[in-house]
Parts: sequence; structure tokens; C-alpha cells
Amino acid sequence: MGRVKTVMHPNGSDIGQDITDHAENGVRVQDLLNEQKKSFAVTTAADLLKITPKPVDWIVEDLIAKGVKTVIGGMTGANKSYFVMEMAVRIACGIGEFMGHKIPKQYKVLYVNLEISNDEVNRRIQKIISNLNVDYEGLTNLNINVFDNDTFDDVWEKIGNTVEKVKPELLIVDNLYASTSINLSRNDEIKKLLRRIDNVVTSNDISLILVAHFNKSMGEQELSLERMQGASSLQNWIEFGILLGRSSINTEYRLMRIVKSRISNASQHHYLLQWSNDTHLFTKKGVVENPMAHFIATNKMKQYKEALEEMDDIFDTARFLNVVENQFNLTSRTGDRWISDLLTAGLIKQEKKGLYRKTELEIISDES
Repeated sequence: MGRVKTVMHPNGSDIGQDITDHAENGVRVQDLLNEQKKSFAVTTAADLLKITPKPVDWIVEDLIAKGVKTVIGGMTGANKSYFVMEMAVRIACGIGEFMGHKIPKQYKVLYVNLEISNDEVNRRIQKIISNLNVDYEGLTNLNINVFDNDTFDDVWEKIGNTVEKVKPELLIVDNLYASTSINLSRNDEIKKLLRRIDNVVTSNDISLILVAHFNKSMGEQELSLERMQGASSLQNWIEFGILLGRSSINTEYRLMRIVKSRISNASQHHYLLQWSNDTHLFTKKGVVENPMAHFIATNKMKQYKEALEEMDDIFDTARFLNVVENQFNLTSRTGDRWISDLLTAGLIKQEKKGLYRKTELEIISDES
């Protein structure tokens, strides 16, 4: 059955009428369509009150919604691919929850890998499946493409054709950089790409998860949308954004943050996740109270910890600078900068001028 085109009468007609209602009243269909192109259809706030908004249909409650474009971004080594693979298995099989967020039922998923060999994808997926309580019948809901080295060619036409064939409810593309040959830092180029992606999503009425990398040139920073590879057009296009980062405190720790949501009042806390190399699974630990401590470069963190080990629980500036100068052979100016860094990271707190107290490296609340 073909789609029904709904248009507003040029003079402003009642909500709820479609094009056939206008035609029956003697209005030419082509005139309506032409007029539609010239101006926006408008309605009054009073009429809007007559319409009950559709509730958000969650695939993963408060995390992944139907019909929404979600980007999962992160730095190298944050295990973004493992994250979306585990999510894909859980969604396809309808496994109760993901990162503490409820999965209400099974959904058909298409996972498109554009970067990892077939053997490696197979190893990872099998490991994840073996460590989850999986309904093997549900695995028929998870479709995975065969990697064919089209990387860095524009493959969105092929992705669109595959979506039409498989008919998934959720499309996961891993990753944006490998899906195109364009310069992702140029707004004019990325806008054209985003229109092609939008066409795949809207014409097939599906949800999208797009994996994206961080810019490597931006150094040590917290999880923010500005770090993501791609021009400002990409940041504006995203409807829901989840970012992942590594921790310098523990090699198994990852941090997750929801940085954008047009559909809910999502918390922007940094959540601590623990990733297991043995199971390839993530465990959500809680909210990190001092997230900046986790983004200090590993070599700096080692020095900071060594300096703090020489301090009593409460210490003064003179004692700290003495350690920096005599044990690290650095200047007092560097010592002052270290104190500033430690305060920013939440690793120490100022009691009063010139007096500081050490805090725990990990302060995690149970807030979800």
C-alpha cells in the first residue's frame, strides 16, 4: 500500500484532515503540494492541545529510543565496539537490561561492521554470547554483515540496500569514519553525508546507533561532545549522544556519559563501568563524583600518586613543594601547578589557604 501524503490547506485547515479531504472540497491536489513547498504549515497552540503526544518508545529504557539517531563516541581503547556488540546481543535476545537500563522486549538488529575482520567479530560475539544468559532463538534477531574491505568508500547505498533486505528495527553502524571517504571536519561535506544517512533511517522507519571516534589532537579532556570527530553539523544532528572514555586509574575502568538527549531529561553524570577482558562484558559500578581524576594522563597520575603518598592526610603547600623539588627535581612553580591539577581532579580538597586534605581516588555513589 502506498504512503498517504498529508498537507495543510493554504488557508490553514483543521488538524486531522489528509489530502483526500481537501480534494473532495474542490481543491486541486497539485496546488496544495505546490503551496506546501512555499511556506511552513502552521497550527495554533490551542489545536496542539487536542493532540496527545506519542510516548517515547524505548528499545533500551532512557538510553536507546525507537526512531532516534544515537551516536556512541569515545577515545581509542574505550572499547566502543565491545560496548555496542554487547548491547546488540542483549537487545536482539531481549535480555532484561543493559547498564542498568531495562530492555522491554526483543528487537531485530542489524550490526554493520566496517573496521574489524570477520574472524575478530566472530570471536568477540561468541565470547559475549557465552557469558550472557542468552536465548539462542533470539540470536536469529541479530544480523551481522560480512566484512568486505569496502572501508573508506562511501558504503551508505550498500547499507541502505541491506536494511531494505534485512528489515531491522535497529541499525548499528561501526563506525562513521570507516563508512565514508569524505573529510569529516568539513561541514559542507558532512551535511551531504548526514542527508544520505537520514534517508536510510527515515525511508525504512528504523532506529540508528552510529559509532564515532574522538579527535586525537584534543589531548586530555573530559567526555564532551566537542571532542567527537566530525564538524559541528554532526554534533547538531545527533538526537542522543553517549560517550565512553578510558580511566587512568585502573586499566579495566571506563567512563560513560550521556551528553545529549532531545527526548528525555537524561543525567549528565559520569558513570563508572568496569570492562572485563575475560568475558568481554561491561558492569556498571555507579556515579563518579570526581571524574576528572580519571582523565589525567597515566604518566602524570603516577607522579601525582607518588607525591601524595609522601603526604599526611592533611598537608600544607610547603610540605608538598618540598617533595616536588627534592624527590622529583622539579620547580616550585611545577608543584603549584600540580596542586591546581589535583584540586581540579578532586584528588585533594582545600581546607583553608595553604592547607589541603587528600581524598579517595574513587568516590562512587549508588545513584543510577
